[in-house]
Amino acid sequence: MEEKTGLENKMKIKYRQIKPIQNNDRLEQVKLWSNGKFVGITYDDPDYCRRIESIMSGEGIKSDLGETVLWQHKLTQNSFFSKKVLQTCIISNFRVIKIDETNHKATHLPLKYIEALVINQSQKSQNQGTMVGAGTMSDMVTGMAFSKRLGTSMTVGDLIFMFNGQALITFDDISDPEGVRRLVYMIKKQVYNQVEGG
Repeated sequence: MEEKTGLENKMKIKYRQIKPIQNNDRLEQVKLWSNGKFVGITYDDPDYCRRIESIMSGEGIKSDLGETVLWQHKLTQNSFFSKKVLQTCIISNFRVIKIDETNHKATHLPLKYIEALVINQSQKSQNQGTMVGAGTMSDMVTGMAFSKRLGTSMTVGDLIFMFNGQALITFDDISDPEGVRRLVYMIKKQVYNQVEGG
């Protein structure tokens, strides 16, 4: 099976197509890959499988298929003359996406199948303000919002996304990682009727 690419073929997406199985009329097989490594199989509703296959065909947000960005974080490096984006982390109602802007590579996985864990929390002083807006989807209020003032301290840490106990994607050094983790499970509950640990 061929890898899909995006960003004018400059950014490699580590993903393999979802293929149907023949021995169950009600479910299709979902094969999950991360960074070219096969990580496991699950089964799901055929309509969902076909939609997520289309959504996972590239890193761009597929608003025409009902995808909405609910949280986003950019890790930047500041210089005297410019600000360089090193990494972009995105959570939508369908997937999590981590884009390594330096190496022009991205990894993404369906939100429905993964668990989230916070590690390496610490207090950090930051000189630049940050704002993350809340998002809405239909009648559901989602997302989160916070702001920072100059020189204040806030909690930062790493948010790990796992499938079958394997750590597949890490959002590094993000603000309020526990709040973002709770957002993940709020989305999973409201969109997929899933509860944490269920």
